[in-house]
Amino acid sequence: MDQLNAAMFGDSGAIVAAPNGNLLFEGATLTPTGLSGLDTLSDDQIVKLTDILFSFDTSLAWWIGDLLNHAERTWGETYARIAERYSRDADTLRNYVYVARNLSLRSDKLSWSHHFVVAAMTADEQARWLGLAAQGESYTDAEGQNRTRVWSVTRLRREIAADNPKRLMASPVMPETGRDAYPVLARLTPADVSTMKRAKVQGMIEQAEAAKSAADVVLVALRGRLADLDKGN
Repeated sequence: MDQLNAAMFGDSGAIVAAPNGNLLFEGATLTPTGLSGLDTLSDDQIVKLTDILFSFDTSLAWWIGDLLNHAERTWGETYARIAERYSRDADTLRNYVYVARNLSLRSDKLSWSHHFVVAAMTADEQARWLGLAAQGESYTDAEGQNRTRVWSVTRLRREIAADNPKRLMASPVMPETGRDAYPVLARLTPADVSTMKRAKVQGMIEQAEAAKSAADVVLVALRGRLADLDKGN
């Protein structure tokens, strides 16, 4: 976020609002339907603008979620009415509201989608899984250098499913609507389902093995008793 602020509102005043509602970046113009004037920018300016736009992509869901929660607390304005007013998808806004409301701990190393995955958890669980995802994993790049990257959203979901299959089965529910707060995109992937099925089968195997051990004990005792009977005891 600090990087975004510096890029947007630094000494050069990189991005400014035009009277017509468009945004201006040096010689480029950002409109609701496009970006023009890129040929007027230097290579460094293109890189800076790229940083800003990708920061927007990461931060916009948080901004909207916090704004809509404030609007509801202050004026009783619900996301559904705002969605209708601005011709936006109500389910998308509902998810923005839900995640912003349920996560005070936020990591700028992770995407909004990472936070979405843990939104239904307790604060301690959120801290645990977001911390693990941000800590990431080591890998070797194409040049043979050892590097670290955060977990992908898919990796985070798989790790949670492997740790506790029921954790991802419990969908968060928005109090206002009682509807499932997960969109179709965020539901369990085939890999998640496979992991949970395997964990379930493994649990059944362990239960069967425990039952078999108990049965073996009983069987030994019964055979001993039968041998005693054969001896006339």
